[in-house]
Amino acid sequence: GNGQEMYELREELGSQNWDNMGIFRTQEKLDLLAKNLEDIQARYEKICIPNPNEVMNTAFTDYVELGNLILLS
Repeated sequence: GNGQEMYELREELGSQNWDNMGIFRTQEKLDLLAKNLEDIQARYEKICIPNPNEVMNTAFTDYVELGNLILLS
């Protein structure tokens, strides 16, 4: 893959967190976020990391950072 799905997933994670865990929280929204995080985690585990740079693979760094964001969510 070209790694595009990784950046789309990161955007989705940000939107889910903002919409469901933002300033105004309800138990219903937190439950919805928990369910959506399971799906996001499953999709994260299937991401293909491109390696366009022989010196430093920044896509791998982005992948690890996305994993950390999912864990913190």
